[in-house]
Amino acid sequence: MAEPDPSSLMNFWENVSMTILGVLFTIGAFWLGIMRRLLSKEDIVELIELHSPYSKERESIMTRLEISRDMQTQFANALQKNTEVMAELKTQLAVLSKTLENIENRIDKQ
Repeated sequence: MAEPDPSSLMNFWENVSMTILGVLFTIGAFWLGIMRRLLSKEDIVELIELHSPYSKERESIMTRLEISRDMQTQFANALQKNTEVMAELKTQLAVLSKTLENIENRIDKQ
């Protein structure tokens, strides 16, 4: 069996080491160029809190919700009062009907 040529063996290890160095350099360049600019979770939360349209209009939205709740309460109160008035009118109508019936009976008797 023939022994490997020392120069070709040296070239092999030289190629392997240069490839490894190239890969490490590429990873380092990627990290410095791209990964460094990526946002952290805290940065994203801060951006959402400060720059989202909802946070800018939050006070306006809350004011509108409060006005809407007040209007719903007023509507419910008005509806309850109308129901009570309708019940009272129904009772008064029954009394008037009975009174009218009594008046008609008196007129018929005369």
